[in-house]
Amino acid sequence: MTGQISNSLFAKYLSVLVSGTVIAHLITAGTLPFLTRIYSPEDFEILAVFNAITSLIAVVACLRFEIAVPFAEKTEDAKALVALSIGVAMVTSICLLMLLIATPSRWVNNALGGSFIGGQFWLIPLAVFSLASFSIVQVWFTRLQKFKVIASARVLQASSASGTQLLLGLAGWGPVGLILGYLANSLMGALSMGVLMLRAKVTKGVNISQITRVASSNIKFPKYSTWEALFNSGSIQLPILLIAAVGIGPEAGYLAISMYALQVPMALIGTSVGQIYYSEGGKAYRDGSLAEFNILMLSRLSTIGVGPLIFAGIVSPSIFSWIFGSEWVRAGELVRFMTPWFILQFMASPLSLAFTITGNQKLGSTLQAVGLFVRAGSVVFAALLFPEYIVEIFALSGAVFYGGYLVAVFRHTPSRLDSVLKALLGNLWVTTIWLAFGVMVLLCVPYFENVLVL
Repeated sequence: MTGQISNSLFAKYLSVLVSGTVIAHLITAGTLPFLTRIYSPEDFEILAVFNAITSLIAVVACLRFEIAVPFAEKTEDAKALVALSIGVAMVTSICLLMLLIATPSRWVNNALGGSFIGGQFWLIPLAVFSLASFSIVQVWFTRLQKFKVIASARVLQASSASGTQLLLGLAGWGPVGLILGYLANSLMGALSMGVLMLRAKVTKGVNISQITRVASSNIKFPKYSTWEALFNSGSIQLPILLIAAVGIGPEAGYLAISMYALQVPMALIGTSVGQIYYSEGGKAYRDGSLAEFNILMLSRLSTIGVGPLIFAGIVSPSIFSWIFGSEWVRAGELVRFMTPWFILQFMASPLSLAFTITGNQKLGSTLQAVGLFVRAGSVVFAALLFPEYIVEIFALSGAVFYGGYLVAVFRHTPSRLDSVLKALLGNLWVTTIWLAFGVMVLLCVPYFENVLVL
């Protein structure tokens, strides 16, 4: 039964995806301590703003038609959806370019508190198209369960991004070097898998009538899932833009590094589990075992991901200055406040696909709209009353939202409370080991500081 996907199959898929992601993050993590010494927190704030703008647009650049690719029952329909997604992404990027031509870049710069400059402004359409293209090719290979291809692309992405940022930083390019490296990441990922798709002639023979038919039969995705994705991305990216505009100092830059530190276990495990969910969740729904499948995924997520996040939250305030340099102490302090948010997001994000699989994109959109209101509203509230705690309040709102989102998922796919609690706490000993390890490292910090002084 798909709802009881075997441990060996789950481990096989996960090991392939994680192996590539581990190598990719080792490359990124290895270069980041150098980048934080080459670039300033202000430079990283500009990157955070650029990432927020492009990510917010890119997530809906295909009108979410690409999300339907893994779930299409017929291969011909999946191919038509690929062609449709590429076409919509191109139109979106061209319209965005025309909008930018008509909008003075100084308006954007002033609105974001001076954290943006015109030279980076014109890279937005290319970044949006490359991000959208990467999403399209990734879901195609997810449908084929060719996870080795995805894993290899991740290694290429990390190498391209880190190498570009390091070389351009040493050459004195400033924040433009960070942005071009960010662009290289998605661009190389899209090109590496896109070439394989071109060789396989994936879209050959697809005609307008097929594209029109799949667009009509999958109208729920642009109608509901687009809003869900926009609200979801907006609940993260819009507050970052607000923090950059009104924050005291380069808070968005500190936030960017803090989020990266906590996103490592999420990227290593959570994203990979999400792709397995794409591949197997639709089968579980058709088999009538989606509730059991969700419980199984929750159990595995809580077992393999919560502990590392807790460990990061414990040790980060004490070791960030060693790893990233003395300018980044504030980022380490923020990690501790953000840990509950990322734990709940880590578990909720893959399971959120349940709304897509069951055709309830409208409910998913409503929940994400609530998330946008809660999270952006918390930043506005903090900016008005407690600007010195703006990031901490934003982090708290994230924990509140994703906790509520998890509850909604398990109410939507009715699950017994005792089964959910068992999935969360069944392997508590693993989390306890990580907790003990974190405390041990924390106790050893004063000793190592004395050694370094000597």
